[in-house]
Amino acid sequence: MKNILFVSYDGLTDQLGQSQILPYIISLTAQGYSFSIISFEKEDALYSQSEIQEIAAANNISWYPLSYTKSPPVISTIFDVYRMLRLAEKVVIDASIDTIHARSYISALAGLKLKNKLGTKFIFDMRGFWADERVDGKLWNLSNPLFDWVYRYFKRKEVDFLINADYTISLTNAGAKEMLNWRSSERFSPVSIIPCSVDTDLFSPDKIDQTTLDEYRVRTGIDKSHKVLTYLGSIGTWYMLDEMLDFYSELKSRDSSWKFLFLTREKELVLSAIKTKNLDKNDFFIFQAQRTEVPKYLSLTDWGIFFIRPDYSKISSSPTKQGELMSMGIPIVTNSGVGDVAEIVEGNNAGVIVDVSLMNEGVEKMVQMNYEKSLIRKSAIQLFDLKTAVASYANVYEQTLRK
Repeated sequence: MKNILFVSYDGLTDQLGQSQILPYIISLTAQGYSFSIISFEKEDALYSQSEIQEIAAANNISWYPLSYTKSPPVISTIFDVYRMLRLAEKVVIDASIDTIHARSYISALAGLKLKNKLGTKFIFDMRGFWADERVDGKLWNLSNPLFDWVYRYFKRKEVDFLINADYTISLTNAGAKEMLNWRSSERFSPVSIIPCSVDTDLFSPDKIDQTTLDEYRVRTGIDKSHKVLTYLGSIGTWYMLDEMLDFYSELKSRDSSWKFLFLTREKELVLSAIKTKNLDKNDFFIFQAQRTEVPKYLSLTDWGIFFIRPDYSKISSSPTKQGELMSMGIPIVTNSGVGDVAEIVEGNNAGVIVDVSLMNEGVEKMVQMNYEKSLIRKSAIQLFDLKTAVASYANVYEQTLRK
C-alpha cells in the first residue's frame, strides 16, 4: 500500500494551498498514492471549503479540515497542535497510513510523534527555517521570555526532525548547504531539493490569445502604449514595498510610459504606501486575481519585480512568484541573499540583481539588458515545472517506503 497522510498548518482554501499543495497531491494520486489531508483553514480564505471538498472527492482524496486558531499567541498554536495530534493518530490507524508527509515545523510535531508511537514513516518537508523566520519577521521578540523559550524549543525540535525523519525536503540548495554547518548534521536524514514549482501549462504565454489580451487591457485600463512593471502576490512581512516603489519611481523618471501593476489582495496597504511617497496613484493598477486569472494579467507585463529582505532565514526560501513570472517568459528585477534566487536569475539571463541602495544603477542594468522570453520560459520549465517536482516527490516517497 501507498497510503500517505499529508499534514499542513496552512489551508487548502488559501492561495498557497491551491498553488503549492493540491497540484502536487492530485498529480501523485494518479501515480497510485492514496492521500488523506489534514489542514487548518482560516475564516478569510480565498476559496470555500465546498469548492475544495469537490476537488478532493473528484480525486479520491480524504480531506480533514480543521479551523485555524489565531489568538492568543502560542496558546492558540498549542491548542491547534493538540487537535492535530489527536486527529492525525486517528487517521493513521483508520486509513492504515504508511507515511506522514509533514509540511513545515508545526506539522512535523505530529510526524515525529506518530513515527515514534505507531511506527509510521516520516517525511519532513521543512519549507524554510521556520523558527528563524518568526524571529527575523519580528513575530517573536526574543526579549520576551515566552518567545525566547518557544524559539529555543523549536530549534531543538528542528534538529530532532532532521535526524529522525526518513527523508527531508529543502526548498533550496543554499538552505541544504547551510544545514551542513549545524550541530549533528552528520546524522541528518537524506535531503532532496524541491523548489516551489509552477504549473507551466497554466502559466504559459502560448495559452493567451489576442482576444484574451484585448479583454484584459480593457479590464485593467492598461493600453499598448504602456510598459508594465508587475508585482505578484502578498506583500506580507518579507517584501520590501517601499524599495519596490523607489525602484519604480527611478524607472518612471527615465521613461514616463511605465506603469506599476500589483496583483495582490492587499490593495489598501499598497495605496497607503503610494500616498506616503506622494506618487501618482494613476500610475498604479491594483487587482485581486484568482489563480487561473493570474497568467492573463501577467500577459500584460514587461518586467516582474520583487525585493525580499535578505535575512538569515531567507537562505531557505523559494518564492513561488519567481517560477510563475519566468514561466510566462517575464524577466525579473530582484535582490540577492534569498535562497537560490540570484543564482537562478543570473545563471539563466532571466533578469537583473539589484542593490536596493543603488536604485539608479539597478534601473540602468534593467534598461540595458538583452533577454529572450522563450529562453526564460525554457529555464522555468527545467527548474520549476510541476511535473518535475511531482517526480521528485514520488522518488522521495519510494525511497522512504523502501526503508
